[in-house]
Amino acid sequence: MLIIPFASKMTFKPVPWVTIALVVINCFVLFFVQSGEDKGYDNAIRYYSKSVLPALEVPAFASFLDQEGRSAEAKQIRAVSPKKLAHSGFPIMLQREFKFIQQLRHDHWIKPDNPKYAQWKSERADFEGLLSKIVSEEYSFKPDAPEALDMFTSMFLHGSFDHLLGNMIFLVLLGFVVERLIGPFFYAMIYLVGGLCAVAAFVLVTPAGSGTSVVGASGAISALMGTYVVLFGWRKIPFFYSLGFYFDYVKAPALLLLLAFLAKELYFHFTGDNQIAYMAHFGGILSGALLGFILTRIRTVPVDDMLAELEKSEQSHIRPWQTQFDQAMAFVEKLKFDKAGAAFARLCEQYPDEPSLQQEWYKVERNRPDGQNFHAAARKIMMRKPNSPSAARELHEVYNEYIQLAQPRPRFDRALILALALTFAERGFLEDAEKLVRLLIKKSTDAGELVPLVLTLARRLRHTSQTEKAVPYLKWVANQAEQPGLAKQAQALLKA
Repeated sequence: MLIIPFASKMTFKPVPWVTIALVVINCFVLFFVQSGEDKGYDNAIRYYSKSVLPALEVPAFASFLDQEGRSAEAKQIRAVSPKKLAHSGFPIMLQREFKFIQQLRHDHWIKPDNPKYAQWKSERADFEGLLSKIVSEEYSFKPDAPEALDMFTSMFLHGSFDHLLGNMIFLVLLGFVVERLIGPFFYAMIYLVGGLCAVAAFVLVTPAGSGTSVVGASGAISALMGTYVVLFGWRKIPFFYSLGFYFDYVKAPALLLLLAFLAKELYFHFTGDNQIAYMAHFGGILSGALLGFILTRIRTVPVDDMLAELEKSEQSHIRPWQTQFDQAMAFVEKLKFDKAGAAFARLCEQYPDEPSLQQEWYKVERNRPDGQNFHAAARKIMMRKPNSPSAARELHEVYNEYIQLAQPRPRFDRALILALALTFAERGFLEDAEKLVRLLIKKSTDAGELVPLVLTLARRLRHTSQTEKAVPYLKWVANQAEQPGLAKQAQALLKA
């Protein structure tokens, strides 16, 4: 489930410098600072597999698991050879077992009297040196080995491009509004403090010895979400929501959404993917909400001005015929096609340049193909000059459908046939264009009027490699054209 508030237009007035800076910093860190991490992990695993470490540490780790009451895991470890394990992700996983690593460093499992102790000690130091060069490994926050600096640095690290992209989209959507409302100083403070609180919440629910670590800006961004809804309080603001297969937007009191956000994170914490730090999100939202509440007590936040601006913007985009259109559609839903048709006919008369209204009128009248209005609605569309390929296809579909449905028979006058023939010739529906042109030539008393149309058709036929079909039309133009220029064009095409 996805819920995104949008109580303001995206605007750079004033410029959201802090949001822009945060996006730039996060992108810089992933693309430049973290750029060699995959190679770093490969180098570390390759070194580990070629060293003496697997032979000594794998059996020691299995004994550690037995001691910790994790015998099933110990059995799985012993079932695979140390060398084979070393070529997998085992060396990195082992490093997450902080209790074991601490005991290892204090010679609890591999003692100085071991013949290979000196070599192991040296190669273990080299391996950890390789890992220390990997930014995510060194600066992610690890609950089993907490460091104050890592709480801060982990907020600017990401596990992948998709991870970064998702976070930055939310940062922009939320940041543009929150920074504009509370200013850059308080905005930056909430982002950083909220991010730290998110990490703290993650620590509180992470069991000791889990070997987990956390990276990403989502906790800090969740704090902005909490602040966002608290700033608007009980005011109704628009929210976009998606249920995966369905999406829409709704207006609701902002504070009601705070409960929805918190409940969603709790639900997924207990039922969802344990690779995602849902409780960090929960802590971020809650801390951001509290900080936002404190902020509203000590200063005035111009949320009403922002909502008034949004309302004004929405009003400027409302179509003047929207209310009448909705009434007409209500008749359609109730299958009252006579009332719906009359309503759309009035709308088409009032707004003759709105293709969507004409199309809806035609759809309604299509249910009564023997009625006068069906002919009128179809004609309205077919007389239109399409301004795009899709509009031309739509017109052509209406033409074919009208021929099939019209009762007792289709009604085509000369003006309509001329308009259709020219549209079909220009838009590439050449078979129908030819039929209409031949009909016009057969019945026309003024051949000169048809010359530009026939020449257009002939050109299009030649353009689509149908030269043989074009020849009779070109000869007709050469004989019938009253303007010497048109006749010369036809003759030149015949010789080409």
